[in-house]
Amino acid sequence: VQSQSDILIAGSSILIGDLAFSTHELGIYSTALFLALIISGKFIPPINEVTFPALAELHKNGKPLGPFFIRTMRTVALVTAPLYIGLAVTADAVVPTIAGDKWSEMAPIIAGLALAMPFFAIQIVCSPATNAIGKPRIYVATSAVGAVLFPAAFLSGVANGPMGLVHAWWIAAPLLLMVTFALTLPAI
Repeated sequence: VQSQSDILIAGSSILIGDLAFSTHELGIYSTALFLALIISGKFIPPINEVTFPALAELHKNGKPLGPFFIRTMRTVALVTAPLYIGLAVTADAVVPTIAGDKWSEMAPIIAGLALAMPFFAIQIVCSPATNAIGKPRIYVATSAVGAVLFPAAFLSGVANGPMGLVHAWWIAAPLLLMVTFALTLPAI
């Protein structure tokens, strides 16, 4: 719901006759979103697979989780932030080089999405920590907040086309990270 409700909302605006998005714009936006999520989609799952058992073992042995959790956050930020910021800065050159000139109108969209993705990547890494300490309700709560926050932001941005959805990402991703930290950090 968090990362795909924008496609549903934008696609629905086409189906019901609201001309906020054309079919072409939806295709450009959805491709940009797919490309922007690749970094997180390939990098975060292996981190989560290692983080959960490591934190569960620390918790079982009564050791503090904070230092390992902070190290994990730093690692994710150290890898994802430079990649995404680099993508945002170089999107005008990267998109035509990788995808061809016909996709060049995707460059500002992918550049904008790339600015929100470090927040999204860091937020994703929090769930193994709360699950490892036997508090999956925190993950459920943050997921519920995201399931409301993201669609609400996308509904408010859809009228402004693809860049309206990009701006919604700029608001929703950092807000969800703040909520996640507010619930996760005291537990850890």
